[in-house]
Amino acid sequence: MSGVDIVRLRLRNQQIAQQDFRTPAELVSHLGAVQAQDFSGGKWAIGLRLPNATEAAIEQAIADQKIVRTWPMRRTLHFVPAEDVRWMLALTATRAEAKSAARRRQLELDDRTLALSKDVLLRALSCGKQRTRQAIYGLLVAAGIRLEGGGPLDSGQPRGLHILAYHAQTGLICYGRHQGKQPAFALLDATRRSPSSRSGTLRATARPPCMTSRGGRGLPSARHVPAARWRTEKLSRRRSTE
Repeated sequence: MSGVDIVRLRLRNQQIAQQDFRTPAELVSHLGAVQAQDFSGGKWAIGLRLPNATEAAIEQAIADQKIVRTWPMRRTLHFVPAEDVRWMLALTATRAEAKSAARRRQLELDDRTLALSKDVLLRALSCGKQRTRQAIYGLLVAAGIRLEGGGPLDSGQPRGLHILAYHAQTGLICYGRHQGKQPAFALLDATRRSPSSRSGTLRATARPPCMTSRGGRGLPSARHVPAARWRTEKLSRRRSTE
């Protein structure tokens, strides 16, 4: 196979040279995830791979939670399929929480504070409401939660950022529709929620659909194994050969 053939196959498999899907949800489900740290760039990446795509249609898919913008891995925002977001977060939440635990202790974000902030978010975002980060920050302050860090090197509102990150990683909130130029947060669809543990984090109670059976929906090539697990297995194999 020549280099040109490889390029052609890659463009085809990435749905750039050949477009097999008609909706943002179908496309994102096929790809598994689309990086969306930059919101406009993420929408462009989806629109590039759909015939006759419009920005309004992509934003409507986000508003309807047919695709979800959240942090499934590496603390990087991605668009992921709504039907997959729960197991993706469950798969990565434990590791992400462990990495952030020391910083939360530095910021004095204990279980009581996280539980109180969860109650604030549930009330603020119930019944389909969406609020910007600054609006949520105002509600957290009104509930007696300090947003600023106490360390000499802390600037801005790091406690607020870590509160939102924690509740996104544990499956309570995600990004919703923009309000003007400001992103807004929403609750993840309650009907998609997996059973939660006592601490409020998600548990991996179900295997992802691409792993349940050969006849079920699958993700192409290396995506047959979720990315976090694939990296772990790759690292284990590398260590075994050293």
